[in-house]
Amino acid sequence: MAAIAPRNSSRMQSQQGVFTISHRENTFIDKAGPEGIPNTYIWRYIIPSKIKEELKNELKLLGFSKFQLFPELESIVENF
Repeated sequence: MAAIAPRNSSRMQSQQGVFTISHRENTFIDKAGPEGIPNTYIWRYIIPSKIKEELKNELKLLGFSKFQLFPELESIVENF
């Protein structure tokens, strides 16, 4: 179960973070959900290594940056 927590840090705000609460049983994510019902609510995306640089450039063109996701001072000083 996912729960929205108070977004009291800049990282939680920028990533729109949530917390998950899980049962004590260890269940693989691809096996989660009601038994006998196809798992249609969990997706896995594999980004081929040959397009990672292109994808990074497209995200940059759209205005996404590391600082947006990680707004701490460490992210700023990495660029210098």
